[in-house]
Amino acid sequence: MHSSPGAPPRAPRFDPAVVVRRGARAAVAAGGLLAGLWACSPTPGVDGLRLAAEQGDVEAQIDLGSRYGAGRGVRRDDAEAARWFRRAAEQGLAAAQGRLGEMYLEGRGVPRSDAEAARWLRRAAEQGLAAAQGQLGA
Repeated sequence: MHSSPGAPPRAPRFDPAVVVRRGARAAVAAGGLLAGLWACSPTPGVDGLRLAAEQGDVEAQIDLGSRYGAGRGVRRDDAEAARWFRRAAEQGLAAAQGRLGEMYLEGRGVPRSDAEAARWLRRAAEQGLAAAQGQLGA
């Protein structure tokens, strides 16, 4: 940054292109600046992950669901896992639809329901998720 002689130096300006160059273009477009910054982080904390998930970032939602389902970095809570899988599944993420379908099959975090399991697995299978196709026998 250049300034004229004798003038005080100017503070660097925020450049959103820097976020894009770090591989967060889709995250910024889908979830805003915070999601983009989360995507740039090599190991986002649970708080940052939750913030991005609450803003609608499907990748953060399925990651948070997986963490709750496995007790990784948070206390294991199948109901909370199902809640985050559902939020991503409702946005059309096939992997989340498959995970939610499995939870209904097993009755983990949600009431056991073959009908709900089939509904979510079918949606995932229609998008080409092989695991869901296998579970449906397609």
